[in-house]
Amino acid sequence: PPVELRKIKSQLFGNLALGHLRRGEPDEAEFYNSSCLSYDADNVKAHYRVIQLHLERDELSEAQMYAIKCVSRFGTEPSFKDILTGEIAQKARQQEGRTELEAQLIALEKEFRGEIQLT
Repeated sequence: PPVELRKIKSQLFGNLALGHLRRGEPDEAEFYNSSCLSYDADNVKAHYRVIQLHLERDELSEAQMYAIKCVSRFGTEPSFKDILTGEIAQKARQQEGRTELEAQLIALEKEFRGEIQLT
């Protein structure tokens, strides 16, 4: 298809992907976002959505790696740097907090079990 038609199709699929992402439907969003990128591999918003999809699925390391690739590919695009220092960093802090809390809960459970066995 002509370049202009490819751009329009990319935008349409991108809009569908965004709608599904906002509705909490990551599988559908990924399908339409892949279609979007197949028509325009340089669609910055679609690449940004890939990162958002990883974050939606709690795939923090994948989101981080993809964002770093995008920073090197689209260097002047500030949104990728922003997501690295914003959303990804925030998710990392949340995961660290969850991991620490889970470790504390496990330790308390073991301590509690030990007390029960002693009595």
